[in-house]
Amino acid sequence: MKRITQVTDPVTAKAVLQELARRKKRSGRVLFDRTEKQVLLHEQDQILEKCHKKQQDLLLNPSRFKALLSPRRVGKTTYNLFEVLLHDKRFPGSMIAYIVPDSKAHAKDLFWLPMKELNEKLHLGLTFKEVEKRVIFPSGTNVLILGAHDETSPQRLRGNAYSLVLLDECKDFGPHFEELVIEAVLPGLGDYGGTLVLSGTPGNVFDGLFYKITTEEPQGWMVAKWIKSDNTFLREEERDLQKVWETSYKPFGLSMDSPKFLREQKAMWVAEESERAYQYHPERNYFDSILDPSKEWDFICGIDIGKRDKMVIQPAAFSPQDPNLYYLDTFAERGMQIEGMYRKWKQLDEQYGFVGTTVDTGGLGVMIVDDINLRYGTNWEAAKKGSNYKMGAVEQMNNDLLLGRIKAHPESLVAKAWAKSIKDLKTGLPTHSDECDAALYVHRYSYHWQGNAPAAPIPYHSLEWWQKQEEEAVTAAIKQRERNGNGGAISDFE
Repeated sequence: MKRITQVTDPVTAKAVLQELARRKKRSGRVLFDRTEKQVLLHEQDQILEKCHKKQQDLLLNPSRFKALLSPRRVGKTTYNLFEVLLHDKRFPGSMIAYIVPDSKAHAKDLFWLPMKELNEKLHLGLTFKEVEKRVIFPSGTNVLILGAHDETSPQRLRGNAYSLVLLDECKDFGPHFEELVIEAVLPGLGDYGGTLVLSGTPGNVFDGLFYKITTEEPQGWMVAKWIKSDNTFLREEERDLQKVWETSYKPFGLSMDSPKFLREQKAMWVAEESERAYQYHPERNYFDSILDPSKEWDFICGIDIGKRDKMVIQPAAFSPQDPNLYYLDTFAERGMQIEGMYRKWKQLDEQYGFVGTTVDTGGLGVMIVDDINLRYGTNWEAAKKGSNYKMGAVEQMNNDLLLGRIKAHPESLVAKAWAKSIKDLKTGLPTHSDECDAALYVHRYSYHWQGNAPAAPIPYHSLEWWQKQEEEAVTAAIKQRERNGNGGAISDFE
């Protein structure tokens, strides 16, 4: 039996691999598997030596689906780079994609430039195609640098086979993120049984695929959560969160419990009240979904029309005996046709008996509403729109939310949408939400503010009860004197 010698020199290792590839091609069968594995393990160890413990653990984890939630300067970029190096060793000549939710220019800053620095440092022999934003390994592996900033992005990724796909800054992807991952990326990983890595810092929007994966940790996913102190390559004062707070956050009046500190230093999903677009609170605005049967109720409906977005139908109720607006079960569905929308509204109308329906008429909405009104004899009304108008409408709605005059069940779609909605930094308006828009139309359409809550009953024989009895007796006596023509005076004998 021949003795197998461990190869430790990288130059010799590469020569051995090239010879193995030549022999495989000539003979059509696999030779020296043990030697090839030893070379791969040696090169893998060289990469791992340059990583801190948390990076090593994630690189060695065999899961096909990995998610990394981390603050800045913890080694996320380095991890992504080394994941690429390892996949080049495991699948030489394959294709790898690095994707950010912005432009290629952003991807260049996050990945391209760090890859160039790593190439010079480790003498990897990489070729950088500037125009195409593509990196080519000596083995033939291609790394594509892509920006996926709109709904057309998934189309550009279809049709390729990937050994590894990395999506970075995942909290910043738009509504197309789930389609990008599930419909474009996943099929491309099938040929290699490839790896998908989602990474990024947490944000203040508690929604989306990245949020769900990093908070729910579904089966089949390896979810890693790093904090600044995990990066043992940083100086001690940069790893000490107390010192980081004292030097960088305290001067700006921020505490260690500030959402900004918790997001950027502890990788926690948190939001500030000032960042929220709607001031919904599950206790103040609680509703158990059961309307008081002793009151008279009027039912109204708001509709946000969408084909690619969701079609949302939002029923609500108000009463002359109640100053509050109550949001009922929300209906939301994508890809609904006009006929289907009308049938669903009709079903709800038969259940509640709407006294009015207000509809988003942006885009083709006017034509849709006119067609339904003409065809079915309905009387749907156009919702008032426009950025200036919406700003005021949101402020009025927030006033009612803060006063507790808007009620919704905490698990309802609209309550969850309010909890997740934040302000756009440029406009100050809420970020797009079909459920929130439908709810806003309903609020502007409602007359709940005209309602009066009945006075609470006065406890029997209480001080207030006796005072009320006295007031009523005095009032009755005065009226009696007036009827008798005594000028309204009351004697001690009456």
